Amino acid sequence: MYTSALSLIRKLDLTPKQEKFVQLYVTADAQGMSPAECAVEAGYSKKTAAVIAANLVNPARYPKVVEKISLLREQFNQKYQITYGNHLRKLGQIRDACIESKAWTGAVNAEIARGKAAGLYVERKEILHGSLDKMSEKELQNELERLMAEFSTVVDVTAEEVEEPIAIKA
Repeated sequence: MYTSALSLIRKLDLTPKQEKFVQLYVTADAQGMSPAECAVEAGYSKKTAAVIAANLVNPARYPKVVEKISLLREQFNQKYQITYGNHLRKLGQIRDACIESKAWTGAVNAEIARGKAAGLYVERKEILHGSLDKMSEKELQNELERLMAEFSTVVDVTAEEVEEPIAIKA
């Protein structure tokens, strides 16, 4: 199967940019790259990278690219014996070993990686403009009230006023 997959891969004529995208896309998880970042790295415009990446992995639009991605993934899986099940199982073993040796950070990280692999987490990045130190006290109070109202199901805390300060020993 391995040699027939290689000969089939060679028969799929793709542009140089598509070839590079396929290579990057198949190894993107290991490199921490998004599909859009793969497209940019392959030479596509930053402005249209997300759309191009989505189109390139769409079998209705680019069946040869999608087929090559599948074949290359299969080739990687055979070469490195990587499967979804093996991956989750290995992460579980790492987590269990960390728990046994009381390496809690490693255990948590392994479990988070398992969750990401299973699709339980969605990474969301936001770029906020502005700074708390530039807000007036009234603006800060309003923003805090807005956040408490918006996230009331997450943050369910009532503040208590402390009459005597607690001494902290160093």
